[in-house]
Amino acid sequence: MFIKNFYKKRKKSYEVVFLFISLGCIAWFIWSIVKFSNILFVFPLSKIVIKGNRNFTTKEDINQIILNIKYSKKFIQKDIITIQTNIKRMPWIQEACIEKKWPDFLIIKLLEYTPIGFWNESYFIDIHGKIFYAPKNRLKKVKNLPKIYAPLNTEKNIFHILLKIKNILEKEEIFLSSIYVGEQFTWELTIENNLKIRLGRYDKIYRLKRFVKVYPVLLKIAQKENKKIKYIDLRYNSGLAIGYK
Repeated sequence: MFIKNFYKKRKKSYEVVFLFISLGCIAWFIWSIVKFSNILFVFPLSKIVIKGNRNFTTKEDINQIILNIKYSKKFIQKDIITIQTNIKRMPWIQEACIEKKWPDFLIIKLLEYTPIGFWNESYFIDIHGKIFYAPKNRLKKVKNLPKIYAPLNTEKNIFHILLKIKNILEKEEIFLSSIYVGEQFTWELTIENNLKIRLGRYDKIYRLKRFVKVYPVLLKIAQKENKKIKYIDLRYNSGLAIGYK
């Protein structure tokens, strides 16, 4: 009986020792993985790759952000997160993603707001109605943006109308120079040759569609009579008014 109990206790002791050894191996394995993953971020940085359609962001912007953070000669994960956070603070950046590739590459993926017009001189409006700031002198890829003047905090109300107006005129290859929206939400467009189109407050899209139908005819008549159209007023239930220069 004594011998039998002795072997039972010894067996349990082995099981406990085996359990501790197993836990130790698992802990070591996890620690090794963490340590190896950290190694990916401690190699000196030698190359930066910037991806994405950039209208405003320059390489100097990114370089300056990297130079401004306090880091050692070797990058760590914390530095990567700091760079990503600072890039997102640029007002024209919608999203930014950064990853480090073995052994010393930093890949920066950028998504900027896409402008569809200038907004009240100082800002831009994007394809989703977002107002944002960006330096105008950097805008090179997107050309012929219309200037939009509207009361403050009205972008959500007029955004969908703005898109419809742009689409209608672009289909007819009519250049849109500017849009003015008054305090009473009256709309006036300026197109090629500084011609004003007065749409008023109501039925703006319907009136604009009327305009694009008659515009070629009105141009021919004006050319025949050696006149230049100053404005076309569409704020009538039927017909329109024309002013000449």
